[in-house]
Amino acid sequence: MGWQAQALDAWERDHTLASAMADSAVWVFQAIARRVGKPAMGEWLDRLDYGNRDMTGGVDQFWLQGGLRISAQEQVAFLRRLVEGRLPVTARSRRIVRGILVAERCGDAVIRAKTGTAMAGKEGIAWWVGWVERGGEPVAYFALNYRTFEETPRRARFGIGHAILEEAGVIPKAREVCRAA
Repeated sequence: MGWQAQALDAWERDHTLASAMADSAVWVFQAIARRVGKPAMGEWLDRLDYGNRDMTGGVDQFWLQGGLRISAQEQVAFLRRLVEGRLPVTARSRRIVRGILVAERCGDAVIRAKTGTAMAGKEGIAWWVGWVERGGEPVAYFALNYRTFEETPRRARFGIGHAILEEAGVIPKAREVCRAA
């Protein structure tokens, strides 16, 4: 199964990094991965200490339906290192990523997050990972995965995630105060 076959209308245009992230335009990241190349991509997986660093499946597929695996705890640790400036990336790069990842504003809270899907063996997995800020400071990190994303529609995934964040007290309970960024 090729990921290109699942293209969305929003993918059928030129993209900036920000719009590609917002629209999950997989083809953009595949093109970037091919340009970066396998040796450099592998080096960065090592430097970033990202998951199991397994690139089997090809330079433009390893995170989609290849060998890359990461746990929710590892995702949260990675995000924490990113936000705290403990990854080997520039402050400018962190600011760009932080700006691109604004998903919602909920009262005085900002949710910075990204969705993702991949094939894990025969079963798909869908992610929603990120952190919540108040006053520009992180108050919670999260990594939610859903093993059968066909059975958990995108809207339901956000509802589950919001319910957890509300229950934890990091975003307001009144859902109507949240608005997309």
